[in-house]
This record gives sequence, C-alpha cells and structure tokens, in this order.
Amino acid sequence: MVMLKYTSLKEKDLEYLSFILRNGMVAAKQIMLKFREPNIHRVYRRLRKLEGQKFVKHERIAHKVGVYLGTIEAGN
Repeated sequence: MVMLKYTSLKEKDLEYLSFILRNGMVAAKQIMLKFREPNIHRVYRRLRKLEGQKFVKHERIAHKVGVYLGTIEAGN
C-alpha cells in the first residue's frame, strides 16, 4: 500500500506536530493535557499515525517513560 506523505494529515496532527517541534521532547500525557483530549488512547493513535509517516520518533527514556521527538522531515 502506497501512502502519499501529506494526504491524511489533519489540522490536529499539525497542531501536535508543531507542539512537539516547539518543545523538542514531549510525553503523550503532556499532549493529552495541552489539547484537552478526552483520553490517552486518542493521543497515542494520532502519534502512531505521525510516527508511521516519519514525522515523529518514539523513544523510551526510562522503564515506563516514552517521549516523542520531531524528525527532520517534520521540520521541513
């Protein structure tokens, strides 16, 4: 399945992305609080989509703490 790079980015995806790029390193919970999302699952779903399109990278910095970082592609 071929996915065009910018086709499925919604406005909320772009807001998440610019928030991540501005802050450098962001936890999913910070995003949930910032955008007043009703639950963490919605945040993770959107982050997985951005990760799949190579706009964010997920890294574990501690046993239970994962953070999201913007990629070079996202900066462009």
